Amino acid sequence: MYQLSVAEDSIMRPTFSPLDGHQAFMSSSFWRIASSIFTMSKLSLLMTVTLVGSTDKQGLSVRYGRIVLMPPFPIRSAAPETAVPPGRLAHDLHADVLLLHTIQTRAAFEELLTTEVLLPDSALADPFLSEAYGWMGRMMAAQLPTSGDAALWLWAKIRRVDLVADCRRARGQVLLTCRIPRERVLLSHFDEWHSVLNSTLAIPKWPGEPEDEFDKRWDQIYDGFHARLKAAGVVNTPISHWPAALVEEAEQSWGCIFDSTNFGTRDYWQATVHRLHAADVIDAVRIID
Repeated sequence: MYQLSVAEDSIMRPTFSPLDGHQAFMSSSFWRIASSIFTMSKLSLLMTVTLVGSTDKQGLSVRYGRIVLMPPFPIRSAAPETAVPPGRLAHDLHADVLLLHTIQTRAAFEELLTTEVLLPDSALADPFLSEAYGWMGRMMAAQLPTSGDAALWLWAKIRRVDLVADCRRARGQVLLTCRIPRERVLLSHFDEWHSVLNSTLAIPKWPGEPEDEFDKRWDQIYDGFHARLKAAGVVNTPISHWPAALVEEAEQSWGCIFDSTNFGTRDYWQATVHRLHAADVIDAVRIID
């Protein structure tokens, strides 16, 4: 929780942030709203109010001269093995509200706590993959009612053992469990997304297709496409250098990554959103050693 002190001049000032006792917690919008609501003459020893403009779960509590801003979700610390609750993760790709998981840096988590919204920073994206991310951004713009310059990435379907493995590689960061309405989320197949990253055709294995038949079909389609790239003199060049017909062929194949009927039931799925609200989060775990 945030702990704030009340000065004699009735202006509330920070004492420490939710993540580090020695850091100054800064949120100009919060101070502006809070300072307009509270004065020393109005403070009682025990009272709780809801901050205007905040989520219905978030409020200010005054406890004997100290004001506490409660986040709208629980925050705990845990080792990677216990950061994820035991049992099978209840992911349902067809639910109206999706259960999603994401691991974010401490700085990103601080931003979410202080502003109640986390926006992606396009400057952090790998420039080598800018064309793939740009394509995903265009797909989000075409299919979602929200807008933005970049995407936040979350797991929509993953086994618990692999999410725990992600946590082991992210000690010091924060695992967020979220519930987000389906209309704000673009789901995509995790493995086949790598076709976009690698600038090649997406050729998914059909459900029930024998492995040898899939291998034969994949080789035939891929070899033909590679021959057309070679004839155009654009092998190993950015997509922006390709002829329009080859760009269209690749991008049309990538459309399959959004349709779950193209894949098996055990496959992993990712989610992209334009922003994450504090109200979307139902649990936050600081991952410790």
